[in-house]
Amino acid sequence: MAQFEDWSHPIAVLVAWAQQHGDLELEFGEYVYVPKSLVDQRRLFRVRAKDLSVSWLDQKLSALAPGWEIALHSRVYRGECVSHIAMIDFVRFTRDTPEMLATVLSRRLVESLHVFASGRSHHGYSLDLLLPDAWIRFMGSLLLCNLPDAPPVVDHRWIGHRLIAGYGALRWSCNGGFYLQYPRLIGSVDILANEL
Repeated sequence: MAQFEDWSHPIAVLVAWAQQHGDLELEFGEYVYVPKSLVDQRRLFRVRAKDLSVSWLDQKLSALAPGWEIALHSRVYRGECVSHIAMIDFVRFTRDTPEMLATVLSRRLVESLHVFASGRSHHGYSLDLLLPDAWIRFMGSLLLCNLPDAPPVVDHRWIGHRLIAGYGALRWSCNGGFYLQYPRLIGSVDILANEL
């Protein structure tokens, strides 16, 4: 039995998507989170899209050493070609967030976002694949959502860390003392904009 609510975890969204792209490999990392650190201890590994499942994740979570977490990375591989899943680490998500995003991102990308409550923030996944140059522009555009003299929408430190690393990463586990919960689906952007 899964350690998490598998129907509301990002794995549920990714399994269906990944199986439509059967020849892809997804990248993950096992890591130890150290607050305010510039680097983290991280082990990268890949999983074929067709092997991704709730039981696979349950096994990975059960095998994590104390204090270690698992994250999905944005990088996906098809042979030698690398693309990125569009990911966002929100500081906060409100009724106005989709419109703020739409000022700097394509409407299609914004409307395709799945949003998850992660305990201290919200995570967004758009399953549109971005080429590396487009991913860098995407990450830079996210910074523009944070307006001067207004509460931030997107975690700018997360963007900095991810640009330095060369890939996005969002946590899928809840194995250490810092994180409050597994990521839990709260809805798609179009639904949430009307409910919040």
